[in-house]
Amino acid sequence: MKKQFKNKRNEISITAGQPDSKEIIGLCRTLDYNTIAIFNQGISKPNPTYYIGRGKVDEIAEFVSSNDKLEFAVLDCSLKPNQAFNLENKFRLRVIDRSTLILIIFLHHAKTKEAKLQIEYAILKHQIPYVTELVRRSKLGEHPGYMAGGEYKVDEYYRLTKTRIKAIREDLAKIKTSRGQQRKHRQRQGFMLVSLAGYTNAGKSSFLNVLTDARVLIEDRMFSTVSPKTRRFRRSRVLLTDTVGFIQNIPTQLIEAFKSTLEEIIDADHIMLIVDISEDIAIVKKKIITCLNTINQLIIERYIPANTPSPEATQTMRQPKFHLVFNKCDLEKNDKGKAKIILDDLSEELGSYKLVSMFFVSCKNKYGIDDIIEKLSSL
Repeated sequence: MKKQFKNKRNEISITAGQPDSKEIIGLCRTLDYNTIAIFNQGISKPNPTYYIGRGKVDEIAEFVSSNDKLEFAVLDCSLKPNQAFNLENKFRLRVIDRSTLILIIFLHHAKTKEAKLQIEYAILKHQIPYVTELVRRSKLGEHPGYMAGGEYKVDEYYRLTKTRIKAIREDLAKIKTSRGQQRKHRQRQGFMLVSLAGYTNAGKSSFLNVLTDARVLIEDRMFSTVSPKTRRFRRSRVLLTDTVGFIQNIPTQLIEAFKSTLEEIIDADHIMLIVDISEDIAIVKKKIITCLNTINQLIIERYIPANTPSPEATQTMRQPKFHLVFNKCDLEKNDKGKAKIILDDLSEELGSYKLVSMFFVSCKNKYGIDDIIEKLSSL
């Protein structure tokens, strides 16, 4: 896998309906994909055939035809199977949407048995609609997709995929039970569980390294951590857990596959939400909202059964205590002023959380870390 990271690959990025292409480029860079060109188009209503407009499709197809070294196109959106196949036929190039790109990144970063099973499960679930479309098109005598997938035994592959998904689900259920028992054992032993949550690349692993002897590999790449890592804070009864990062429009298959891992966050006694304060205010706010929405979704799914919301269920919802940690203050001189603007603008969103404290730190030069140590020591 590491060898693949070293090989620069040419690709063309297309951001549909996204005015800021920085994040999709960052995702491509995580896999060492070399971005050749970027096409932007605001989308008010997706085109049912291609998602993006026909005029833009023709423009990109013309560009692709004059650049024979391109390997694939990346679209910053979620494509339906028929849209992906239609674009591949039009471009004569492999097309990857945002969800697929994130799944590929997770696949490269999975190291543990659990993580590998989770990724395989997510990928297979993601592929099911595509396989279904292949089955439909093959029966119509079409050759769907750039590589003419209709020639393969898609019916049999579909059956094997469903069988494998069932087997992985059973394996993950066993791991989830074991993880839950381990967590309860720690709590019975009097340990205080603290989860480090936050947007991808906010500095959670660096934060864990500074506070413990974790020695987690630090990379300037998105989703460098896909498996939770728990370490003891000094010789105290506090356990810190570094969890997988959040991102906008995270594939639903990943949330489903990583549910047992993500539950490390909501089952903790405290959540420290790590925020990169060095970015633009609008981006910081958007990332905080993404994190809060994901955490809230996990809490609701844990305590309120699907389609049966009730006041009694709402009252039994358990919320961890919440701490905001503004990281990378060495890159932002006006960190406190900036944070005040952000908190004022997000007062409504933060109002439903038990916000206990706020910290300003830099894992790089250890600025503000003493305040965190003092807080953790008092838990």
